[in-house]
Amino acid sequence: MWVTLPEGVDTWEMFEAAVEGKVACIPGTAFAFHGDYRNTMRLNFSNLQPEAIQVGIARMAEMIRDWSGSS
Repeated sequence: MWVTLPEGVDTWEMFEAAVEGKVACIPGTAFAFHGDYRNTMRLNFSNLQPEAIQVGIARMAEMIRDWSGSS
């Protein structure tokens, strides 16, 4: 799943916090030749049970709210 966050959110900066929060994403710049897509990320949850996906999405949503300044 490809996610685009508000401009100014840097998913490379968010990556370490995600791992510490027991979730992970691949920052969008990993897929860009010139380092574009700093505010995007790829999520993959094809190898998880539905309950684990729900927990991970909730954790990621909370982290995104914190990093983007959304409430």
